[in-house]
Amino acid sequence: MPSRGTPRWAIRVPENLWTAFGEATEAAGTDRSAVLREFIRWYVREHGAKTPQRPGGVGPE
Repeated sequence: MPSRGTPRWAIRVPENLWTAFGEATEAAGTDRSAVLREFIRWYVREHGAKTPQRPGGVGPE
């Protein structure tokens, strides 16, 4: 599969958490990669970055 121009990184995440994250991102109409990039931008205080939105009704509050 061709790259989209960004390198790939491997992270370790428990399977149940990864699955729940995938379900939550799908419910929000996005995907894991987009949410992770958005979170990283916010976390490192990139100019203009906003806190990623969580979908309502998914997981504990």
